[in-house]
Amino acid sequence: MYQPSPSPSQQPHQPPTPTQAQAALQQTLCRLLHFTPEDLQWNRQGALSPAQRRRFERRRARVNVYLYLGLGLIVSGVLTISVQGITHIVPPQLALA
Repeated sequence: MYQPSPSPSQQPHQPPTPTQAQAALQQTLCRLLHFTPEDLQWNRQGALSPAQRRRFERRRARVNVYLYLGLGLIVSGVLTISVQGITHIVPPQLALA
């Protein structure tokens, strides 16, 4: 008795080979961690890829801006206190206590 072969959608699911599973895992990790295969090649040689270097420099520049703003606020606060004296900030009743 003749039985037609099942269509691709009806064929039983075959588990991926170890190579296919490793490739799928690597692709998923690359997407999640914002890596490309080019990045991995550079990293395996102990260097950052050009794209990684640009991202790192942008991030470092942003951190520097926040650092300088924070230090500026601290310095201006210290200067304000030293020029005006502590009694302008803390009421005299508490300053003497």
